[in-house]
Amino acid sequence: RVATAVALRARAQGQFARAPTLLAKSWAGAESSAGSASMRMSRELLGCLVARDSPVKALASRMRALTMEQMLSSLCAQKVAKFAQAELPRRLAVRVRMIEELAGSHDIPELLNVRDGMRRSSAMLSSIIEDASLRDFVDTIKVVRAAGQSIVPDMIQGVSKLRCSPSNAYGDDFLNGWLDDFLMLGIGIDMISDHCVALAPESDGGLAKASGVVDAQCDAAALCEQAAQYAKCLCLAYTGKAPEFEIVASGGDGPALSLVPSHLRFVLVEVLKNALKATAERCGSSEDMQRSPVRINIGFDERSCSITVKDQAGGIPEQALPHIWSYFTGRAACVDGTSPATPLAGYGVGLPRSRLLARYMGGSLDLATLRGAGTEARIRLPIDSAEQVERFTRRCRP
Repeated sequence: RVATAVALRARAQGQFARAPTLLAKSWAGAESSAGSASMRMSRELLGCLVARDSPVKALASRMRALTMEQMLSSLCAQKVAKFAQAELPRRLAVRVRMIEELAGSHDIPELLNVRDGMRRSSAMLSSIIEDASLRDFVDTIKVVRAAGQSIVPDMIQGVSKLRCSPSNAYGDDFLNGWLDDFLMLGIGIDMISDHCVALAPESDGGLAKASGVVDAQCDAAALCEQAAQYAKCLCLAYTGKAPEFEIVASGGDGPALSLVPSHLRFVLVEVLKNALKATAERCGSSEDMQRSPVRINIGFDERSCSITVKDQAGGIPEQALPHIWSYFTGRAACVDGTSPATPLAGYGVGLPRSRLLARYMGGSLDLATLRGAGTEARIRLPIDSAEQVERFTRRCRP
Protein backbone atom coordinates (compact mmCIF):
# COMPACT_ATOMS: atom_id res chain seq x y z
CA ARG A 1 0.00 0.00 0.00
CA VAL A 2 2.84 2.37 0.80
CA ALA A 3 4.52 1.79 -2.55
CA THR A 4 1.24 2.34 -4.38
CA ALA A 5 0.51 5.55 -2.48
CA VAL A 6 3.99 6.87 -3.13
CA ALA A 7 3.73 6.06 -6.82
CA LEU A 8 0.44 7.93 -7.12
CA ARG A 9 1.96 10.99 -5.46
CA ALA A 10 5.07 11.12 -7.66
CA ARG A 11 5.29 14.45 -9.48
CA ALA A 12 6.98 15.69 -12.56
CA GLN A 13 8.55 18.60 -10.70
CA GLY A 14 10.56 18.65 -7.50
CA GLN A 15 11.86 15.11 -7.92
CA PHE A 16 14.66 14.74 -5.42
CA ALA A 17 15.87 11.48 -6.93
CA ARG A 18 16.94 13.29 -10.13
CA ALA A 19 18.97 16.03 -8.50
CA PRO A 20 22.34 16.49 -10.28
CA THR A 21 24.28 15.81 -7.08
CA LEU A 22 22.45 13.14 -5.17
CA LEU A 23 24.71 12.85 -2.18
CA ALA A 24 26.79 15.75 -0.91
CA LYS A 25 30.48 14.99 -0.54
CA SER A 26 30.41 16.50 2.88
CA TRP A 27 27.94 13.90 4.06
CA ALA A 28 30.50 11.32 5.14
CA GLY A 29 32.21 11.04 1.76
CA ALA A 30 29.60 8.73 0.32
CA GLU A 31 30.15 7.65 -3.26
CA SER A 32 28.29 9.69 -5.87
CA SER A 33 25.63 7.63 -7.59
CA ALA A 34 22.63 7.95 -9.84
CA GLY A 35 19.19 7.91 -8.28
CA SER A 36 18.45 4.39 -9.44
CA ALA A 37 21.71 3.12 -7.96
CA SER A 38 20.73 4.62 -4.63
CA MET A 39 17.39 2.85 -4.79
CA ARG A 40 19.15 -0.43 -5.54
CA MET A 41 21.35 0.11 -2.48
CA SER A 42 18.30 0.45 -0.26
CA ARG A 43 16.85 -2.80 -1.57
CA GLU A 44 20.21 -4.52 -1.15
CA LEU A 45 20.34 -3.37 2.44
CA LEU A 46 16.80 -4.60 3.00
CA GLY A 47 18.05 -7.98 1.82
CA CYS A 48 20.91 -7.79 4.32
CA LEU A 49 18.37 -6.98 6.99
CA VAL A 50 16.57 -10.29 6.52
CA ALA A 51 19.66 -12.36 5.68
CA ARG A 52 20.77 -14.69 8.46
CA ASP A 53 24.50 -14.51 7.70
CA SER A 54 25.11 -10.77 8.13
CA PRO A 55 26.64 -10.11 11.57
CA VAL A 56 26.40 -6.74 13.28
CA LYS A 57 30.00 -5.81 12.48
CA ALA A 58 29.52 -6.45 8.75
CA LEU A 59 26.37 -4.35 8.61
CA ALA A 60 27.94 -1.60 10.74
CA SER A 61 30.79 -1.28 8.26
CA ARG A 62 28.29 0.29 5.86
CA MET A 63 27.37 3.12 8.23
CA ARG A 64 28.90 6.56 7.82
CA ALA A 65 29.51 8.75 10.85
CA LEU A 66 28.35 12.36 10.67
CA THR A 67 29.98 15.48 12.06
CA MET A 68 28.41 18.78 13.00
CA GLU A 69 30.54 20.50 10.34
CA GLN A 70 29.09 18.21 7.70
CA MET A 71 25.55 18.93 8.82
CA LEU A 72 26.14 22.68 8.68
CA SER A 73 27.80 22.53 5.26
CA SER A 74 25.04 20.55 3.55
CA LEU A 75 21.66 22.15 4.16
CA CYS A 76 19.94 21.19 0.92
CA ALA A 77 16.79 19.21 1.72
CA GLN A 78 17.05 17.12 -1.44
CA LYS A 79 20.63 16.02 -0.72
CA VAL A 80 19.88 15.27 2.90
CA ALA A 81 16.83 13.24 1.85
CA LYS A 82 18.96 11.22 -0.52
CA PHE A 83 21.54 10.63 2.20
CA ALA A 84 18.78 9.61 4.63
CA GLN A 85 17.32 7.13 2.16
CA ALA A 86 20.69 5.43 1.79
CA GLU A 87 21.82 5.64 5.43
CA LEU A 88 18.69 4.93 7.49
CA PRO A 89 18.24 1.34 6.22
CA ARG A 90 21.89 0.66 7.14
CA ARG A 91 21.30 1.71 10.73
CA LEU A 92 17.98 -0.07 10.95
CA ALA A 93 19.68 -3.22 9.68
CA VAL A 94 22.29 -3.03 12.43
CA ARG A 95 19.62 -2.61 15.12
CA VAL A 96 17.59 -5.53 13.78
CA ARG A 97 20.67 -7.74 13.69
CA MET A 98 21.61 -6.70 17.25
CA ILE A 99 18.26 -7.98 18.49
CA GLU A 100 18.53 -11.20 16.49
CA GLU A 101 22.03 -11.90 17.83
CA LEU A 102 20.88 -11.42 21.44
CA ALA A 103 20.41 -14.91 22.87
CA GLY A 104 16.87 -15.41 24.12
CA SER A 105 15.39 -12.42 22.27
CA HIS A 106 13.08 -14.65 20.22
CA ASP A 107 11.15 -15.47 23.38
CA ILE A 108 10.48 -11.83 24.32
CA PRO A 109 7.41 -10.26 22.60
CA GLU A 110 8.58 -6.66 23.13
CA LEU A 111 11.91 -7.33 21.39
CA LEU A 112 10.21 -9.12 18.50
CA ASN A 113 7.73 -6.26 18.08
CA VAL A 114 10.55 -3.71 17.91
CA ARG A 115 12.48 -5.85 15.44
CA ASP A 116 9.46 -6.33 13.19
CA GLY A 117 8.61 -2.62 13.35
CA MET A 118 12.10 -1.67 12.19
CA ARG A 119 11.88 -4.17 9.37
CA ARG A 120 8.65 -2.53 8.24
CA SER A 121 10.26 0.90 8.45
CA SER A 122 13.18 -0.23 6.31
CA ALA A 123 10.75 -1.74 3.79
CA MET A 124 8.86 1.56 3.59
CA LEU A 125 12.06 3.50 2.92
CA SER A 126 13.15 0.95 0.32
CA SER A 127 9.77 1.07 -1.44
CA ILE A 128 10.23 4.72 -2.45
CA ILE A 129 10.26 4.66 -6.24
CA GLU A 130 13.06 6.22 -8.27
CA ASP A 131 11.19 9.33 -9.39
CA ALA A 132 9.37 9.99 -6.11
CA SER A 133 9.10 13.59 -4.97
CA LEU A 134 10.60 15.12 -1.87
CA ARG A 135 7.08 15.30 -0.41
CA ASP A 136 6.71 11.53 -0.78
CA PHE A 137 9.92 10.92 1.09
CA VAL A 138 9.12 13.41 3.87
CA ASP A 139 5.72 11.77 4.36
CA THR A 140 7.39 8.36 4.64
CA ILE A 141 9.98 9.68 7.12
CA LYS A 142 7.17 11.02 9.31
CA VAL A 143 5.46 7.62 9.35
CA VAL A 144 8.73 5.86 10.17
CA ARG A 145 9.52 8.39 12.90
CA ALA A 146 6.08 8.02 14.49
CA ALA A 147 6.36 4.23 14.40
CA GLY A 148 9.52 4.42 16.51
CA GLN A 149 8.10 6.50 19.36
CA SER A 150 7.68 3.54 21.71
CA ILE A 151 11.01 1.85 20.98
CA VAL A 152 12.80 3.09 24.11
CA PRO A 153 10.27 1.88 26.73
CA ASP A 154 9.59 -1.30 24.75
CA MET A 155 13.30 -2.13 24.54
CA ILE A 156 13.93 -1.40 28.21
CA GLN A 157 11.03 -3.61 29.24
CA GLY A 158 11.98 -6.32 26.76
CA VAL A 159 15.62 -6.49 27.84
CA SER A 160 14.49 -6.38 31.48
CA LYS A 161 12.33 -9.46 30.84
CA LEU A 162 15.30 -11.16 29.19
CA ARG A 163 17.43 -10.25 32.22
CA CYS A 164 14.91 -11.86 34.58
CA SER A 165 14.38 -15.00 32.54
CA PRO A 166 15.86 -18.28 33.87
CA SER A 167 17.76 -18.79 30.61
CA ASN A 168 19.45 -15.37 30.63
CA ALA A 169 23.12 -15.76 29.69
CA TYR A 170 24.18 -12.14 30.27
CA GLY A 171 25.25 -10.00 33.19
CA ASP A 172 23.96 -6.51 33.92
CA ASP A 173 27.13 -4.84 32.63
CA PHE A 174 26.72 -6.49 29.25
CA LEU A 175 23.00 -5.69 28.97
CA ASN A 176 23.46 -2.05 30.01
CA GLY A 177 26.24 -1.72 27.44
CA TRP A 178 24.12 -3.43 24.80
CA LEU A 179 21.30 -0.95 25.42
CA ASP A 180 23.77 1.95 25.23
CA ASP A 181 24.82 0.73 21.79
CA PHE A 182 21.26 0.15 20.60
CA LEU A 183 19.91 3.48 21.84
CA MET A 184 22.91 5.45 20.54
CA LEU A 185 22.06 4.21 17.05
CA GLY A 186 18.50 5.41 17.61
CA ILE A 187 19.71 8.94 18.41
CA GLY A 188 21.43 9.09 15.03
CA ILE A 189 18.40 7.67 13.18
CA ASP A 190 16.09 10.22 14.79
CA MET A 191 18.50 13.09 14.16
CA ILE A 192 18.86 12.30 10.44
CA SER A 193 15.09 11.89 10.08
CA ASP A 194 14.26 15.10 11.93
CA HIS A 195 16.94 17.05 10.05
CA CYS A 196 15.44 15.99 6.74
CA VAL A 197 11.91 17.05 7.76
CA ALA A 198 13.12 20.32 9.27
CA LEU A 199 14.98 21.32 6.08
CA ALA A 200 12.19 20.43 3.66
CA PRO A 201 9.95 23.30 2.42
CA GLU A 202 6.48 23.58 3.93
CA SER A 203 5.02 22.77 0.52
CA ASP A 204 6.76 19.38 0.80
CA GLY A 205 5.53 18.71 4.31
CA GLY A 206 8.62 20.07 6.06
CA LEU A 207 9.32 22.87 8.52
CA ALA A 208 11.41 25.06 6.18
CA LYS A 209 14.12 25.69 8.78
CA ALA A 210 17.24 27.10 7.15
CA SER A 211 19.64 25.07 9.30
CA GLY A 212 17.38 22.10 9.97
CA VAL A 213 17.52 20.80 13.54
CA VAL A 214 20.86 22.52 14.15
CA ASP A 215 21.28 25.89 15.86
CA ALA A 216 24.66 27.33 14.89
CA GLN A 217 24.24 30.17 17.43
CA CYS A 218 22.83 28.31 20.42
CA ASP A 219 22.74 30.37 23.61
CA ALA A 220 23.55 27.99 26.48
CA ALA A 221 22.27 30.39 29.16
CA ALA A 222 18.92 30.86 27.44
CA LEU A 223 18.52 27.11 27.02
CA CYS A 224 19.32 26.58 30.72
CA GLU A 225 16.67 29.15 31.67
CA GLN A 226 14.03 27.45 29.51
CA ALA A 227 14.87 23.99 30.82
CA ALA A 228 14.87 25.14 34.45
CA GLN A 229 11.51 26.88 34.13
CA TYR A 230 10.00 23.79 32.53
CA ALA A 231 11.42 21.47 35.21
CA LYS A 232 10.19 23.83 37.93
CA CYS A 233 6.66 23.76 36.50
CA LEU A 234 6.72 19.96 36.45
CA CYS A 235 7.93 19.89 40.03
CA LEU A 236 5.13 22.21 41.13
CA ALA A 237 2.51 20.16 39.29
CA TYR A 238 3.58 16.80 40.78
CA THR A 239 4.91 17.72 44.23
CA GLY A 240 3.07 20.97 44.99
CA LYS A 241 6.43 22.68 45.51
CA ALA A 242 8.48 24.95 43.24
CA PRO A 243 12.13 25.05 44.36
CA GLU A 244 14.21 28.05 43.34
CA PHE A 245 17.13 28.03 40.92
CA GLU A 246 19.96 30.42 40.07
CA ILE A 247 21.90 30.70 36.82
CA VAL A 248 25.44 32.09 36.88
CA ALA A 249 27.56 32.57 33.75
CA SER A 250 31.15 32.51 35.01
CA GLY A 251 33.36 34.94 33.15
CA GLY A 252 30.46 36.47 31.24
CA ASP A 253 28.90 35.29 28.01
CA GLY A 254 30.90 32.72 26.13
CA PRO A 255 30.81 31.80 22.45
CA ALA A 256 27.65 30.50 20.84
CA LEU A 257 27.49 26.73 20.39
CA SER A 258 26.64 24.76 17.26
CA LEU A 259 24.44 21.87 18.32
CA VAL A 260 21.00 20.28 18.16
CA PRO A 261 19.13 22.22 20.89
CA SER A 262 16.66 19.41 21.58
CA HIS A 263 19.55 17.14 22.59
CA LEU A 264 20.97 19.57 25.13
CA ARG A 265 17.46 20.49 26.32
CA PHE A 266 16.71 16.83 27.10
CA VAL A 267 19.90 16.50 29.17
CA LEU A 268 19.28 19.76 31.04
CA VAL A 269 15.65 18.97 31.82
CA GLU A 270 16.60 15.53 33.11
CA VAL A 271 19.30 16.68 35.54
CA LEU A 272 17.20 19.68 36.62
CA LYS A 273 14.12 17.51 37.28
CA ASN A 274 16.24 15.30 39.52
CA ALA A 275 17.76 18.27 41.37
CA LEU A 276 14.49 20.14 41.85
CA LYS A 277 12.54 17.03 42.85
CA ALA A 278 15.20 16.10 45.43
CA THR A 279 15.12 19.65 46.77
CA ALA A 280 11.33 19.62 47.04
CA GLU A 281 11.41 16.32 48.93
CA ARG A 282 14.09 17.53 51.35
CA CYS A 283 12.75 21.02 52.07
CA GLY A 284 9.74 21.29 54.31
CA SER A 285 8.78 24.90 53.57
CA SER A 286 9.08 27.61 50.94
CA GLU A 287 11.62 29.34 53.20
CA ASP A 288 13.79 26.22 53.17
CA MET A 289 13.60 26.07 49.38
CA GLN A 290 14.62 29.73 49.06
CA ARG A 291 17.67 29.02 51.22
CA SER A 292 18.59 25.98 49.10
CA PRO A 293 18.34 26.99 45.44
CA VAL A 294 19.55 24.72 42.67
CA ARG A 295 22.60 26.45 41.18
CA ILE A 296 23.32 26.31 37.46
CA ASN A 297 26.81 27.46 36.51
CA ILE A 298 27.89 28.00 32.90
CA GLY A 299 31.59 28.32 32.15
CA PHE A 300 33.86 28.28 29.11
CA ASP A 301 37.47 27.51 28.41
CA GLU A 302 39.33 27.45 25.10
CA ARG A 303 37.82 24.17 23.96
CA SER A 304 34.61 23.50 25.82
CA CYS A 305 31.50 24.74 27.56
CA SER A 306 30.75 23.32 31.01
CA ILE A 307 27.31 23.43 32.61
CA THR A 308 27.03 22.30 36.22
CA VAL A 309 23.75 21.72 38.06
CA LYS A 310 24.24 21.55 41.83
CA ASP A 311 21.62 20.93 44.49
CA GLN A 312 21.72 20.95 48.29
CA ALA A 313 19.35 18.02 48.77
CA GLY A 314 21.54 15.65 50.78
CA GLY A 315 23.15 13.64 47.99
CA ILE A 316 22.30 10.33 46.34
CA PRO A 317 21.65 7.45 48.79
CA GLU A 318 24.65 5.13 49.01
CA GLN A 319 22.65 2.07 47.99
CA ALA A 320 21.51 3.82 44.79
CA LEU A 321 24.97 4.92 43.59
CA PRO A 322 25.90 1.69 41.76
CA HIS A 323 22.68 1.89 39.73
CA ILE A 324 22.44 5.52 38.60
CA TRP A 325 23.54 4.65 35.05
CA SER A 326 21.52 1.43 34.84
CA TYR A 327 18.44 0.93 32.68
CA PHE A 328 17.01 -1.64 35.10
CA THR A 329 16.02 0.42 38.14
CA GLY A 330 13.30 2.66 36.70
CA ARG A 331 9.66 2.39 35.77
CA ALA A 332 10.36 1.29 32.20
CA ALA A 333 12.06 -1.83 33.58
CA CYS A 334 9.02 -2.94 35.59
CA VAL A 335 8.00 -6.12 33.79
CA ASP A 336 4.60 -6.23 35.48
CA GLY A 337 3.65 -2.72 34.29
CA THR A 338 2.48 -1.67 37.77
CA SER A 339 4.64 1.45 38.03
CA PRO A 340 3.41 4.05 35.53
CA ALA A 341 5.64 6.90 34.37
CA THR A 342 4.94 10.58 35.05
CA PRO A 343 6.37 13.65 33.32
CA LEU A 344 8.41 14.37 36.44
CA ALA A 345 9.67 10.87 37.21
CA GLY A 346 9.67 9.68 33.60
CA TYR A 347 10.57 6.06 32.86
CA GLY A 348 13.54 6.11 35.24
CA VAL A 349 16.10 5.85 32.42
CA GLY A 350 16.66 9.57 31.86
CA LEU A 351 20.19 9.67 33.25
CA PRO A 352 21.70 6.91 31.08
CA ARG A 353 19.91 8.35 28.03
CA SER A 354 21.18 11.83 28.89
CA ARG A 355 24.73 10.51 29.09
CA LEU A 356 24.31 9.00 25.62
CA LEU A 357 23.07 12.32 24.22
CA ALA A 358 26.02 14.16 25.78
CA ARG A 359 28.37 11.66 24.16
CA TYR A 360 26.54 12.02 20.85
CA MET A 361 27.23 15.77 21.01
CA GLY A 362 30.93 15.04 21.49
CA GLY A 363 30.82 15.78 25.20
CA SER A 364 30.14 14.06 28.50
CA LEU A 365 27.84 13.92 31.52
CA ASP A 366 29.22 13.10 34.96
CA LEU A 367 27.76 13.04 38.46
CA ALA A 368 29.41 13.69 41.82
CA THR A 369 27.58 13.38 45.13
CA LEU A 370 28.48 14.16 48.73
CA ARG A 371 26.36 12.36 51.28
CA GLY A 372 24.55 14.83 53.51
CA ALA A 373 25.33 17.76 51.20
CA GLY A 374 24.13 17.43 47.62
CA THR A 375 24.74 16.28 44.06
CA GLU A 376 26.46 17.98 41.14
CA ALA A 377 25.84 17.07 37.51
CA ARG A 378 28.43 18.34 35.04
CA ILE A 379 27.79 18.56 31.31
CA ARG A 380 30.77 19.24 29.06
CA LEU A 381 30.31 20.21 25.41
CA PRO A 382 32.95 20.97 22.78
CA ILE A 383 32.95 24.48 21.31
CA ASP A 384 34.60 23.43 18.05
CA SER A 385 31.98 21.85 15.80
CA ALA A 386 34.71 19.67 14.27
CA GLU A 387 34.86 17.79 17.58
CA GLN A 388 31.19 16.91 17.41
CA VAL A 389 31.40 13.56 15.65
CA GLU A 390 29.03 10.63 15.87
CA ARG A 391 30.63 8.01 18.07
CA PHE A 392 29.37 4.55 17.30
CA THR A 393 29.65 2.40 20.38
CA ARG A 394 31.30 -0.96 20.85
CA ARG A 395 29.06 -3.30 18.86
CA CYS A 396 28.27 -0.73 16.17
CA ARG A 397 31.69 0.59 15.24
CA PRO A 398 32.46 0.26 11.54
